[in-house]
Amino acid sequence: MLPIHPPRRGLLPHLVTCFTGAANDNLFRQVIFVSLVALAVQQLGEGPAADKRGELYVIFASIAFLVPFVLVAPLAGALGDRLPRHLVMRTMRLIEVPLCVVGAIGFWMQSLPIMLISLAGLAMQSAVVAPIKLAMLPDLVPPSRMAHANAVLQAVTLVAIVGGTG
Repeated sequence: MLPIHPPRRGLLPHLVTCFTGAANDNLFRQVIFVSLVALAVQQLGEGPAADKRGELYVIFASIAFLVPFVLVAPLAGALGDRLPRHLVMRTMRLIEVPLCVVGAIGFWMQSLPIMLISLAGLAMQSAVVAPIKLAMLPDLVPPSRMAHANAVLQAVTLVAIVGGTG
């Protein structure tokens, strides 16, 4: 069986995909954090007890977002080596949409478990995408442009993280 290779379309579509993914992850995470603090205030009213519960909810959300990166990222590199990278990337980006819908439902229902599950799922999706977005560069640019492409990809990702967090 012949390996499946994506057509060389250049770096711009990949940069746009990586930018929107990183911005979405960080924006979504911040919205969940703020909504969890608001949920604590709604549950307990204004005061120190609500502040403590809000902080606890944000800690839970931070753990739900960070642990998948630690657990899944090493496996994701191996996945990207065994399967066609462009198919993994497309599949992960398609999975991102229902995860955000689940998060929006959790936000609407003011459900801590649903918001945390959605956040953890989004983190798992991002953990799979992170090593693959770098591994795709040789498929998209000639070897003479690899250093430049890597630098641009890192810069775009950083801007998206800062923008999504802000």
